[in-house]
Amino acid sequence: MERRAARPGDGRLFSPRAAAALDNHHVGATVKVIWSPVPPLDLGLEYSYVQRGTAHALTGGSRNSGDSGELDRAAARAVFKF
Repeated sequence: MERRAARPGDGRLFSPRAAAALDNHHVGATVKVIWSPVPPLDLGLEYSYVQRGTAHALTGGSRNSGDSGELDRAAARAVFKF
């Protein structure tokens, strides 16, 4: 398939580059825990998971031929109130 920009009347809604940026599916979850062992101190942990797939099918590819990726992220924090 020739890769060219979409033009009015060519039957495509998006150019291949624009369609590759559209989400086909997007799933995510975040868990946060905050603990205060003593009154002026807060300790926190956070974990996030995200899965994303692009809508490559709009450019003529098969439904599952788009790009996909996963993200795992962990963070920690400590806050001391004085």
